[in-house]
Amino acid sequence: MAGSSNRTLRIDYVNANWNAEADAACAFELLIVTEDGQRHSLPIAADHLTALGPLLRQDGVLLFDPEGQTIIVGNLVGEWFQQDWSQGDHRVAVPAR
Repeated sequence: MAGSSNRTLRIDYVNANWNAEADAACAFELLIVTEDGQRHSLPIAADHLTALGPLLRQDGVLLFDPEGQTIIVGNLVGEWFQQDWSQGDHRVAVPAR
C-alpha cells in the first residue's frame, strides 16, 4: 500500500499521554499498540494531536508503519480496507467493487 512498508500492522489501541515537565513543543506522546502486541511511542505536538485526534476516533481502520513512524487512517471515504484487516490476512489492499 502506498506510503507504508511491509511491516505495517493494524492498530489495536492508541493512548495519548501528557507530560507537564516536557518541552512544550512535544508535551504529548502517543502510545500505539499494534496487532502483534508491540508498543510504539511517538512524541507529538499539541496542534498535531488536535488535528489527528478526530481521525483516530473514526470508525475506519487504523494502521501503523514502524519503519516510517506513520499512522495510516484507512476508509475515510469508502471501504478500501475491510474492518478486520490484518497483516496476516491482506498484504495489499484492493478496493471492493
